Amino acid sequence: MLVADDNPVNLLLATAQLEQLGLVPQLAADGRAALALACSQPFDLILMDLCMPVPDGLAATAALRQHESRAARPAAPVMAYSSNLPEWSVLARQGISGCLPKPCSLPDLAACLQQWCPGYRLANGAN
Repeated sequence: MLVADDNPVNLLLATAQLEQLGLVPQLAADGRAALALACSQPFDLILMDLCMPVPDGLAATAALRQHESRAARPAAPVMAYSSNLPEWSVLARQGISGCLPKPCSLPDLAACLQQWCPGYRLANGAN
């Protein structure tokens, strides 16, 4: 699990929520760091803030999709993790898999994990 957000408070909150759900995320404080991590290793899920510097979350996701295609690697689910979401067509064009509003509740985050990470469901006995 990767969480990309340029706001340290949001990173702390996401980390605390994920730890409550039994996960320890890797963190990226900007689009460049998120892209470097996501290209160097596969993730089950990426929470991508859209309003980050160098590059923003949409551009980072588009670049990740190009890397995955060149490397013949399965596409990691990338959730637009933002308080201000653009139209779905804009997100889909950049390769975004789904949306998670920020801030999100613990049940919403758990539901996202259950939907996009089947291994999480099995590991935690959730239905």
